[in-house]
Formats: sequence, C-alpha cells, structure tokens
Amino acid sequence: MAKKRQLLKHNVQEESYADVWDLYHTLAAHIATKLRRFLEAEKRRYHTVPSDFRSEKDWQGALRTMIRTFDLLASPSNLPEYRDSRLSEVDQEKLIHEGLKLFCDHFQSLWL
Repeated sequence: MAKKRQLLKHNVQEESYADVWDLYHTLAAHIATKLRRFLEAEKRRYHTVPSDFRSEKDWQGALRTMIRTFDLLASPSNLPEYRDSRLSEVDQEKLIHEGLKLFCDHFQSLWL
C-alpha cells in the first residue's frame, strides 16, 4: 500500500511539473491568440475604445503592439531564426517593454 501511495504521489508531482513546464512561452502564445481574436471582434462587431485613446485606430494599434509583444515572447527568442529580422535586439526589447506595459495598463479594458 505504501508503495502505491509513493507511486501515486510521484505521478501527481510529475504531472504538475509537466503542466507548468515552459509556462512563460505557453502563456504568451495563448495571450497572443486571444488578443488576435479580441482585435478581430473589435474590428468586425464591437467598438469599445478605452477613454485614454483618442480613436479606435489608436486602440487597435495598441492591441497590435501587444500581439507582437506576446508573439515575440512566445517564440524561443534566444534562437536567431525566431527573432524579428526587421528589429534590432534593442528595438525588440523596447517593443516587448512597451507591449507588456500596454497590456498591464489596459488589462481591464480587454472586454467587449
């Protein structure tokens, strides 16, 4: 019986680690996908613009920046083939910083 408990405990531990392995990239990819769907819904049907944006176009630009940020974060950025070739490494870091700040600042505005 003790052997069975030990095995069960071991499997639960392995499973939970598997669920969070590489969580950084997993969450970033998930967020990018959901932001894309949100932007599409914004453009097609719903038109909500947070009060600190002048226009719908500005808000959609901010959403695109967030999407690019999470796409970059979702990729294994330490490999050159996954970097955005149009941006220097410094510019990519600036974009990531800007996109994360936008996401944090407007997290509660992400509703339709």
